[in-house]
Amino acid sequence: MVLHNKQTLIEGLFFLLFGLVILLLIPSQIMVTPSIHTTTTPAFIPTVVAVALMIVGFLMVIKSFRAKHKTTKNIDFSLESFLRVGGSILLLVAYIEMFRIIGIVVASAVFVAVFSYIFGLRSWVKMAVTVVVVPVVVWLVFEYVFKIPLPHGFLF
Repeated sequence: MVLHNKQTLIEGLFFLLFGLVILLLIPSQIMVTPSIHTTTTPAFIPTVVAVALMIVGFLMVIKSFRAKHKTTKNIDFSLESFLRVGGSILLLVAYIEMFRIIGIVVASAVFVAVFSYIFGLRSWVKMAVTVVVVPVVVWLVFEYVFKIPLPHGFLF
């Protein structure tokens, strides 16, 4: 086995370590709230995320030994990139405030539309489908599969 991509190996090991740290911290950081009744424990989602990170990390480690390194694009530090990142941070803060007031589905639809536009999606058909499908599917999965109630606002 020959190492072909050192950066992918380091990133994969980081994901493995980060997932392991999350798994180790779950018992001390996640508390059960008596007022919220769900069929899943509060540790369910963090556990799924931690295991997913560890799987991705493991696959990246394997890839670092199998695939040859390809040339990647240089990182862009233009003003436009900084404005996109700053706008994304402001959008995320607005999203957090919006879903308390108008509900998670409508706030998520607005968030996905604006975020997609900021990062270059210009097809109105694709955006419309994404704005409708993504929030509704996420809401259905959390509400009916995981039995985790999400904030409902005055619109939904």
